[in-house]
Amino acid sequence: MKGIQRETEIIEEERQGNAGRHLRALMKNRWIRCALVVAVILALLLIAAHLIKNSRFKTYEITELEGGNTGAFQYCGIEGDVLRYGTENARLIGEDGSVLWNVSYSMQAPALARCGSTVVLYDKNGTSVVICGREGQIGSFSTDMPILKAETAAQGATAAILEDSSDTWIRYYDPQGEVIASFKTAMDSTGYPLDIGLSEDGLLMAVSFLKYEDGRPKTELNFYNFGSAGQIQVDNQVSSFSYDNLLIPEVVYLDEDTCAAFREDGFTLFGGGQIPEEQKKITVEQEIVSIFHDASHIGLVLENGQGSSGFILELYGKDGELLFQKELDYGYQGIEIQSGQILLYNRTGFCVYSQAGVEKFRGELNGVMIQQMSGIGRSRFLLVTEEGLYRIQLK
Repeated sequence: MKGIQRETEIIEEERQGNAGRHLRALMKNRWIRCALVVAVILALLLIAAHLIKNSRFKTYEITELEGGNTGAFQYCGIEGDVLRYGTENARLIGEDGSVLWNVSYSMQAPALARCGSTVVLYDKNGTSVVICGREGQIGSFSTDMPILKAETAAQGATAAILEDSSDTWIRYYDPQGEVIASFKTAMDSTGYPLDIGLSEDGLLMAVSFLKYEDGRPKTELNFYNFGSAGQIQVDNQVSSFSYDNLLIPEVVYLDEDTCAAFREDGFTLFGGGQIPEEQKKITVEQEIVSIFHDASHIGLVLENGQGSSGFILELYGKDGELLFQKELDYGYQGIEIQSGQILLYNRTGFCVYSQAGVEKFRGELNGVMIQQMSGIGRSRFLLVTEEGLYRIQLK
C-alpha cells in the first residue's frame, strides 16, 4: 500500500510540475505578446510624430490682430502672445487680439531682452528700466548712468552694462532696482565689455571683454556667480578664459547652465554648474552671415563659396552636436528658431524648415510688404506690415 501511495504522490507531483511549467510558459508567451504590442504601438507613434513633424504645409490663413500704423512700434512673440512696445508704452496682445496688459513709461530708444515670458525693456543710452512678466509689470527703476545693454533672468533680476563719459560699469539689480552687485571696468585692466549674458535662474553671468596687448586684440570671457560659490570671490568672479586675436561679440545663456559664446569663426559652449568650464568648441571655415538660437538649438548661416546655393544652413543641439547641414537658396532678411521651426523671411514671403532640415513651407504673401515676422507657436507666426499686425497659421 505504501508503494502504491508513494507512486501516486510521484504522479501527482509530476502533474503539478507539468502544470506549473505550462503556466509559466503561458505567462511568458503572454508577456512577449504584450511587449510586442507595446513595441508596435510605440513604433507607430514615432512614425506618426515624424510624419507630422516633417510634413509640408500647403497654404496659410491670415487673421488680423491689430490694425493701424505699426511704424512707431516694435514687436516680439512671447509664448503664443505678442508684445508691442514703443516709446510710451508696452502691451501684451493675446492670440485673439485682446490686450492682456498695458504698461506706460517714457523712453527715447526702447530696447528689449527676454528670458522665457519675462522681458526687460530699457532705454538704450538712457536710464529707464521696466521689467514685465506674464501678468504685467514686475518692477521698474532708473539707473545713474546710461544703459548700453541689459539682460534679465526669469524672476526679473537684471544685469546691465552702464557707461558715462569716463567709466563703464557692470551692475546687477533685483526687479525693484536694488543693486545686488556692481564693479567698474577699465580698458587697461578688465577690458571693455562687449556683451553680457545671464542664466535663466539669475545665478550666473557671463561678460565678454575686449582687451589689447602689444597692439593686438584679445577677448577675455569672465563668469560670475551670485550664489554661494561666488560669495567668497572678488566681484563674484569664478572663472575666466582668454582668447588671443579673437573677438567674442555675443554671449548668451541657453538655460540655467549652458552658455554659448559666439566667436568670429564659430562658437564655444560652456557648462559645468556653479563654476563654468569649456565644454565644446565648434569652428567653421566659412564666413558667418547669421546666428540664431533658442533654449535647445544654435543655428548658423554661412557663406557658401563652392556650392550652387548662396548659403549653408547648420543647426546644432545645445550639446554642440550637428543636427543637420544643407545648402540654402533662400534670400532672407530675418531668421529665427521657435518651437522647433526655423523661420526665414524677406519683404514678400517666408520659408519654414523643421529642426531636421526639412522644408515645410515656402510661399509669397501677395500684396503685402513684410516688416517683421516672428514665431508665436508651432506653425503659427506673427506678421507685421505697415497696415497692421496679423497672425499666420500654416495649414
